[in-house]
Amino acid sequence: MEHDRGSPASTPGPAGCWPAPLGVTVLIDGDCISPQWITQIEPLLSELGPISTGMVCSRAPAAPGWKQAQSTVSWLSKTTIGDADSVLARHVERLLQTGSTQTICLVTNDKHFAPIARRITHNGGIVWGLGSPNAAASFQKACQHFCAFAPVATTQLELALTAVRASSIS
Repeated sequence: MEHDRGSPASTPGPAGCWPAPLGVTVLIDGDCISPQWITQIEPLLSELGPISTGMVCSRAPAAPGWKQAQSTVSWLSKTTIGDADSVLARHVERLLQTGSTQTICLVTNDKHFAPIARRITHNGGIVWGLGSPNAAASFQKACQHFCAFAPVATTQLELALTAVRASSIS
């Protein structure tokens, strides 16, 4: 399921992809998303534009798998131990205060990320959500764009990107 709300106010980035100038910040809820999903997540993220940074937050039991994934994924710069929604919310707050990002991709299924997505949107950012098809409905609705990573996700992402590109041209 893909939700598309609003259109970016500026022009598309390199190769017609939205967004571009500052890149995409990827924040992964390692408690909700298994490191085994990285092979499905990475191609979807590459369609969003250049990734400026990536961070995973998970409690201790999930961290070793994400540490291993971090060694194979160049954009995944940090793995943090802690409560994902509160740690990533603080990280988002810092990003918003510095104005260092305009697009954030939240990778989770958790309803506790809905307020974070709304906060980003409220501050003029663009929120992409990635999660399983059964991700919390409140999270899906809070994202400007949501794509489930399932076999049809690539088609959904292509449709979403086409809609965003079309709206930025008009």
